[in-house]
Amino acid sequence: ADGSPLPAWISLNGRSFSFNPPSAAAGIYSIRVVATDSDGLSSLAAADSGAVFNLEVVNAPPQGISLSQSNTNENSPNGTVVGNFTVSDPNTNDSQTLILLDSAAGRFTLRGTPATGYSLVVADGTRLDFEAAPTHQIRVRATDISGLSVDQTLTISLNNVVDSAAGNLSFSAANFSV
Repeated sequence: ADGSPLPAWISLNGRSFSFNPPSAAAGIYSIRVVATDSDGLSSLAAADSGAVFNLEVVNAPPQGISLSQSNTNENSPNGTVVGNFTVSDPNTNDSQTLILLDSAAGRFTLRGTPATGYSLVVADGTRLDFEAAPTHQIRVRATDISGLSVDQTLTISLNNVVDSAAGNLSFSAANFSV
């Protein structure tokens, strides 16, 4: 309303405005609309008396976290990617930082950045034993650039694989008589 140009994320197309604000633009904006005819005449009196409206940009928190795949083989090597995270956020231009609040007692860790995306990876595959526990719980927090966050508990299932035999097993010829 002070005569400043509109932010780049607001556009006027004919008679309608469209908005795609980044979450960092949260706040209240006063916008004054002045109509000008083809002869260049406008009604500033009308604009001053009520053609000002407020636009409130609200940053909503992330709403959920999902994992592209939530199972891995028991005894997986350290560094094995279990799956990739996706964060549901109503702010389309927002980015999130993920942290692992519960790593299932050190069995898993996160790899990635907000720019590259995040993956869940095996941190200690020796602790992934289907016979001891076929599932594990992890807890992840996604925080957007405004500091709003959501926590999500996810279940990781282990695939049972044939355990390799410990030691050496040998056979010798047997004699049979009838």
